[in-house]
Amino acid sequence: MEKEPDSHLTVSSQRNLSKAAILVWLRSVTRQSAATIATLSGSKLDWQKNWRSLIWRLNSLLHLIILPRWKLWSAMEQGRLSLFVPVLFAIGIGFYFSLKSEPSLVLAIQALLVIGVVWRFFKAQYELIRRLLLAMFVICAGFLCASLRTHMVDAPQLEKEISYADIVGEILQVEHRDTGWRILIAPHSIERVASDDLPAKIRVNWRGKNLTVGPGDIVDLTASLSPLPSPVLPGGYDYGRHLYFQQIGGVGYGVSQPAIHNPSRLGELRLSEQGLYLSTKKKLLNFVENQRVALFRRIRMAAPGQDGAIVAAIVTGKREAIDEASEAALRDSGLAHLLAISGLHMGLATGLIFFGVRFLLAIHPWIALHAPIKKFAAIAALFSGFLYLILSGSGWSARRAFIMSAIMFISILIDRRALSLRNVAVAAIIILILTPEALLHPGFQMSFAAVTALIAAFEWSAMHYRQQLQSGQIVDDFEMQGWWSRFKRYGIGVAATDTIAALATAPFALYHFHRTALYSLPANLFAMPVMGFWVMPSIILALLAMPLEMDGVFWKIAASGIGAILSMGSTVSAWPGAIKLVASQSDAWLVILCIGGIILCLLRAPWRLAGLLALPFAAFMMINASKPLALISESGQNVGFVIPYNGREQLAVFDRRKGAFTTKVWMENLGLDEQKEKPLWLRDITACDGHGCVIKKGNDVIAVSSSPMGLARDCSQANLVIALYPVNRRLAPECQAQLMDQRGAWNVGARSLWINEQGEFTIKTVAQYSGNRPWREGGRRGGK
Repeated sequence: MEKEPDSHLTVSSQRNLSKAAILVWLRSVTRQSAATIATLSGSKLDWQKNWRSLIWRLNSLLHLIILPRWKLWSAMEQGRLSLFVPVLFAIGIGFYFSLKSEPSLVLAIQALLVIGVVWRFFKAQYELIRRLLLAMFVICAGFLCASLRTHMVDAPQLEKEISYADIVGEILQVEHRDTGWRILIAPHSIERVASDDLPAKIRVNWRGKNLTVGPGDIVDLTASLSPLPSPVLPGGYDYGRHLYFQQIGGVGYGVSQPAIHNPSRLGELRLSEQGLYLSTKKKLLNFVENQRVALFRRIRMAAPGQDGAIVAAIVTGKREAIDEASEAALRDSGLAHLLAISGLHMGLATGLIFFGVRFLLAIHPWIALHAPIKKFAAIAALFSGFLYLILSGSGWSARRAFIMSAIMFISILIDRRALSLRNVAVAAIIILILTPEALLHPGFQMSFAAVTALIAAFEWSAMHYRQQLQSGQIVDDFEMQGWWSRFKRYGIGVAATDTIAALATAPFALYHFHRTALYSLPANLFAMPVMGFWVMPSIILALLAMPLEMDGVFWKIAASGIGAILSMGSTVSAWPGAIKLVASQSDAWLVILCIGGIILCLLRAPWRLAGLLALPFAAFMMINASKPLALISESGQNVGFVIPYNGREQLAVFDRRKGAFTTKVWMENLGLDEQKEKPLWLRDITACDGHGCVIKKGNDVIAVSSSPMGLARDCSQANLVIALYPVNRRLAPECQAQLMDQRGAWNVGARSLWINEQGEFTIKTVAQYSGNRPWREGGRRGGK
């Protein structure tokens, strides 16, 4: 591990030399400028002399100011370049997912090998070229890793809808929701689907009250299935891609209750070679899932209500029992991070175990003097963190938190000091190597953004504090401070932590969820102490008391703490202006902010402040972002328009009864609060009849045709016709207006319509953004 130089020790001496050099340079520039002005004011211009003067001034600037500063700041960055390895790796992954067609795996391997050979060709004196080649190598490695991952998880997908099919399969996961159950199944047979085309997994929603089967059971059920969903609008989140990397090849809803499969029918089915004999891996996964379900139900029985549901989510990662009102209260008050198993939960859990075990071992004098109690406590904390990771479902943020805490505790075991930002880099590179698709997940982005900003801020404050101690400006009198001074210090620390984390995660919240909480500071100032001193200790005591069947009271105590947090969240979220809504932004907006944040957090020298330049660029892009005029659903049967109404822009849809989920996503992406207002009926604000509606935008007329009977009239009077049905191919060329029908939605997915000041229409489609990739039906490779 590289040792970072203490460059800050020489900053004061270098600063004095630089000040003297600046003074000398300023005197010289003043004299030369006066001479130049005098020359220019004369009758004859001495251009040669002025040119030499300019060269002299630039040369003095270079040698007296720029080069010394460059050497000083470069010395401060030594040992920091390794922090950019996951950044370069992520660039390669992002480039892979941005392609519109699947790249050649062989070409990616060849490019990686060529760069490696060329890197070896250049000798040590070509350090700059070698570093550039190394950066390209890491980028190519990320690209290749994402491509390999896509090939590894490739599995058959459903190509068309299947209605009322008999399914036999093994239950892998069960989630209880307010509307029923969500069941993940590994199918052994699906009616009307060949055995070679069976998806590895399918996900079925079943609206029922009681489910008597669980993970590991082989069940029969009847369900209607559909292919993987595509984005609801162009540029929207691709949930089908997310399911693809989980090897889920179809989704649907059950129409019969899942029941234990009758073994006498097994001879009639084409089962896999394993049949009912599960592999060791499946047995282990089923055991873990059953334990999570059992623990979830145990907590819910001991602490019913939303308080207990949130406690169960914190422990098991199962959030399905949390209702929309509670989730909205936590989200709009800036407390949603409490629901995601992250560094807060992992740090509190492992930290309490570490200090608790160490305290108990230190009570006995002989053990404290003759045994490495610190290492024993680290082993206990490491083991508890691993169990928590398994119980919580191993989400992105939980994996990052566990890897970072594991590095810290392993460093204690081997008597090494772990550097915090390097922990973040190691955690990021491990997760990206194992699951490259995590880069596109909001949880991964927000988790790493928050922890990177917090650790970078802590490093800066620690360096600044050491400089003040060495210069004698302050005295370290923490041990002499009273309880009130320590309490204020704690409050300032919590406030700073929340502010930094909120600023770091705000761009991702705006990009993915189109909203951010503005009053998170007061909510977190209350919630963090409650979480650290009340909820998490009670949860740990409950888990330790489970073998003795004495955990019920501790679950109730933890739930009471969550009740106080939930009450605070409901109060803060009800304040006027608690949330800020924004419309969907471009990818470039987020990329610019990410580049600025990386420069600001990973570099140490003052040139890191250049990262702040990303803010005005991003603000300019946000201000000038425009909303689409119309959005057409993936089915092609509904359309929504962004129309000024009652002094503000609102969404008006042709039919509010069709596609409630699609309409909700439209509202979110347009920056409208779908929880406080519903979309308007198009017929209530514009001219409509039994055959459709007409919308006027300046001098342009847009017609929505719901019946072929009015198509001829619409084609003759409108500039653009949106037909909510497939138009006959022979009649389409006769339409005088630009025509968009349901057949287009079948071919290119959901569409958005834009119009400029000249009245020219621009149409964006999901196919333009998604391309022909394996997670799209058109890019399916057969699941080999």
